[in-house]
Amino acid sequence: MIRLHTLFSSRALRNPVVRVACAMLGLALLSVVLVFGVLVGALMIAFGLLRRALTPKPAATRNAGNVIDGEYRVVGDSKASLAR
Repeated sequence: MIRLHTLFSSRALRNPVVRVACAMLGLALLSVVLVFGVLVGALMIAFGLLRRALTPKPAATRNAGNVIDGEYRVVGDSKASLAR
């Protein structure tokens, strides 16, 4: 029968060579993940810049017929709307 507390108990490694080997393996794994993340980020930035450089920009057009012109005025008194 498997005891539940033995599955999740912390067992410290006693052999110093195994400790150092596990630490080095952890650092190697961490560095691989870090380099992979930096490379993916750099590729995403490069792709965005390349896409922006290669996409043709639309010509600026003036739509004089679509301009809405208006006059504005303040409605109400700001002092009267404050709660007392």
